[in-house]
Amino acid sequence: MGEFAETIAPLCGSNLSSADSMLKRALLMLYSSSGADGTLQSMAYSDADKTTDEVKSPALTMLAETAPEKYFAALSEEQIDNGLLPRFLTIDYRGMRPPANPNSGMKMPQEMKNWLVELASICLSQSQRGGPIQVQMDPEAAEILRKGGDFDTNCDNLINNGDNSERQLWNRAHLKAIRLAGLVAAVTYPHQPVVTKEFAAWAVELVTRDIKAMLKRFEEGVGEGDAKQLADLRKALWQYKESSPEKVMESYGIKEAAVRSGLVPYVYLQRKLAGITSFRKDRAGSSVAINRSLATLIATGEIVEASREKALSLGYSGKLYICNFGD
Repeated sequence: MGEFAETIAPLCGSNLSSADSMLKRALLMLYSSSGADGTLQSMAYSDADKTTDEVKSPALTMLAETAPEKYFAALSEEQIDNGLLPRFLTIDYRGMRPPANPNSGMKMPQEMKNWLVELASICLSQSQRGGPIQVQMDPEAAEILRKGGDFDTNCDNLINNGDNSERQLWNRAHLKAIRLAGLVAAVTYPHQPVVTKEFAAWAVELVTRDIKAMLKRFEEGVGEGDAKQLADLRKALWQYKESSPEKVMESYGIKEAAVRSGLVPYVYLQRKLAGITSFRKDRAGSSVAINRSLATLIATGEIVEASREKALSLGYSGKLYICNFGD
């Protein structure tokens, strides 16, 4: 699925349409209904043609991509609490843009094509027979992924000692790792799938990265509202401290003396934040929201407004702020 933020955003609102409510319910049910003995119950619609039949041993994999800012803007802790977000594995890339792939669009090698055709044939044949193939684990993989094993015990400790969001995210981590390792085993050895130590270790690392990245995003602020605005303001302050004076002067037209003093001009924050979603969509307007967030950081002692005399001594007539973090 492309542009997945457009799909998940309606599911995260407070007033869901009947269709979105049904889709959300189906996603939650599918996750817990899968497995050899699982069953997805039939779902009845007012339109009889849309009513679904009972599905035994349902297996659903969704692969999606989207712009990260739109995706995280739609989220809140409620999606963690109701179990929707912990069901997803999020790969959040925050590095530099890589160079173009010169091999993009090349013809698939015949060996790879043959392998994919064989794998699809095995899946279709097994589906027609009915009943899934059980995935096994070798002893070393079982030591990592079994109930009471290393990863399961680590998840228990993180759940018992974490806050609410951490507990909910780690609550399904063990199951997610087992499913990922099983998926790799099924693709690698489709006739007799076996999870190896390497598959287990890879799955544990991927799930761990997913949860840590998600917790980091929530720490920085997701969705909308005061928490997101404060996170965006702190980010803007950090970016100012890390930027060269020349870049700030050129981009925001601020006098050299004020920039080189290390003080943060209000005009920089206003121009930086006014177009950001969390401030732009505030019902009171972006300027009111910016001033409200600045007042909060002043109250917490994270920033201090410089005196009028100090600003004038630098040849600057606007407000300047002193940052008390990051040193």
